[in-house]
Amino acid sequence: MLSLPISAHAGGTPEKPNVLLIVMDDLGTGQLDFVLDTLDVDALAQRPTPPRYKGDINKMIEAARIAMPNVSDMAENGAKMTNAFVAHPVCGLLVQVSLQDAHPPVLVLTAMMMPF
Repeated sequence: MLSLPISAHAGGTPEKPNVLLIVMDDLGTGQLDFVLDTLDVDALAQRPTPPRYKGDINKMIEAARIAMPNVSDMAENGAKMTNAFVAHPVCGLLVQVSLQDAHPPVLVLTAMMMPF
């Protein structure tokens, strides 16, 4: 009698996975904890940097390690896309493309047009 409900449940449809898409804009090099181990600190120190972003690279790396523990935990236990690029410099278009599965030339976003 006890095996009947278990076998009936085993033959059911599998649960759909939960999917959480997080889009982050304007991230700098190494601002997420899960990529810090791949940084070439010497190369970063030699790279030209605007004065407002200059600082102690080791302090910046340590700040990134402790700043977002939940993002780091999700990256450790989930899937991450680390080489995603967009062909348009405006973040709003990236979000539209990601959510609609389209290409930038297909989308018509009049709100994104700026007079030059």
